[in-house]
Order: sequence, then C-alpha cells, then structure tokens
Amino acid sequence: MLRSVTFGMLATIFPIVSFLLFFMPGPSIWLGVKRGVLKAALSTFIVSIIMGLFGGLQFMGIYLLISMPIVVITVILIKEKKKSSQIIGINVLALVLMAIIFSINLTYILKIDIVGQVSLAIDKMGKDVITIVENAGMSQLVGSKNEIYQVIKLIKLSLPGTLVVSGISLIVLSYIYATNMLHKDNYKLENRLRFIDLRMDIKALIPISILAIVLGIAYITKFRYFDILYVNAISVVGFLFMMAGIFTIDYYFINRMPKPLRFIIPILVIVLFKGSYFYMLVGLIDMFVNFRKRFKRIENEKI
Repeated sequence: MLRSVTFGMLATIFPIVSFLLFFMPGPSIWLGVKRGVLKAALSTFIVSIIMGLFGGLQFMGIYLLISMPIVVITVILIKEKKKSSQIIGINVLALVLMAIIFSINLTYILKIDIVGQVSLAIDKMGKDVITIVENAGMSQLVGSKNEIYQVIKLIKLSLPGTLVVSGISLIVLSYIYATNMLHKDNYKLENRLRFIDLRMDIKALIPISILAIVLGIAYITKFRYFDILYVNAISVVGFLFMMAGIFTIDYYFINRMPKPLRFIIPILVIVLFKGSYFYMLVGLIDMFVNFRKRFKRIENEKI
C-alpha cells in the first residue's frame, strides 16, 4: 500500500513521472494474492482515500472506480492460475463494460453530456496556454496560437484512443509489476508476464485487418465521424507496434545496460529524433520474424 501511495504522490506532485500512476494497483494485487481479496480491496480503498487528499475527490473517485475491479479480478484469476492473456483480456472486457455502464448512467440518467464537458475542459486548457503565451510576450504569437489550436484539435480527435491506451496500460503494467513482486517473494506463479515477452503476434493481423475494412467502409460511405475513427485507430495500433519495437530492442540490453538508461533511451529517441516510427517498424518486422526467438542473446539463457 505504501508503494501505491508513493507512486501516486510522485505522479501528482511531479507530472514528469505521471506514468507511475499506471503501477499503483500493483502492490494491492500483490497483497491480495498473498493475503486475500478482501485485504486487496481494503488496500485499494485506503490508497484512493489517501490520494484524494493530494489529487482531490475526483481523482479519488476515478481511481477507486477503475482500480478496484482490476485489483479484484486480477487477484482472483492469478489464484486460479489463469494465463496472462486471459487475465489481461478479462480485465479489458470488464473495463469496457464498466465504461459503457458509466457512460449510459451519465448520459441518460444524470443527463450529463460527458463528451461536451471534456471538450469544454480541453478548450479551457488551450485558452489558458494561449493566455500564458500572450503574457510571456512571445514573438510570432499568431503562429504559436495556430499551433496550439491544432494541438487542441488533435487532442479532441485522439481522446478515445488515448483512453483505450491508458486503460490497457494500467491493466498490463500493474499486472506485470505485481507478478514481478510475487516472483521476488518466491511465490509460485504458473504464468508470469515480463516486458520482454510483449510483442505483436502474427494473429494480431486479424483484428487489424477487420479494423482496416471498417475504416475503408467508413471512408467510402462518408461516415460522419470518420476522422475521429481514423485518428484513434491509427493512434492505438501505432502505439502497440511502437511498444512492441521498444521491448524487442530492450531484450538485447538486459544485463548489459543499467535499467534507468534502458528506460531513458527510448524516450530520448522518440522525443528528440522522432524515433516512434523506427520503433513501429521494428515492432512490425518482429511480428513476422520474432527476433527474440531467432536471435537469442545467449543460447538457453535464463533472464
């Protein structure tokens, strides 16, 4: 529980490490596997209350609503010795179902236009940024404004895809972190998922092909929300291939490079050299080649 609170505090106080939020349910999952589901649920509840003191009531409510099902489901399925793919898949389905119920509740029962509210919040954020730019007296202000408006438009279009990626990341990262903690405690795990095991399997071509057909039909029929559908589909698929490429390359750096560097280098490559396309290409090629199987670092090496 202390680790969860620490992750949450650091992510809340220092936005640059906000990715730590995705690991927060991990310690509660670890506790649940070791001590039972009730203690895992209690831990999640206490963590959400403590984080409410730092992030506010909205943060507390959202964290509790999302994390509680993930923690409970993951603990139960680990104890039942389910495969990693099943644990992640069931969690994703549960999250999607919860999102649908939550959306219906807001839209038709509470009469709250959640899409409109989010859109207004993003517009306000953009206006605040423009105000800061104006107060700073920056040159080429018109160009800066146009760039900000373009970013706001892109954020609005890609918001659904961002939520999908965030949800999947929360499930996968918290699960990997929890199983890593259990492994260090010598807990017998039937299935353990590691970052270096993550790759885009050739079977992923099936849903990608279906998605491509749907996009083609939407384009031909001039579907009203084609732009939103297209941007989010490309964003999600591109992100998955990019992460697959990062993990493929990282496999060859294990025990040869300090962990902080293995984390920092991909970020620098992506930010400074626009290396996201490079990692996507590696992930795409690995789908067909499977580098880690064909080119092992050391024969029969145990990592």
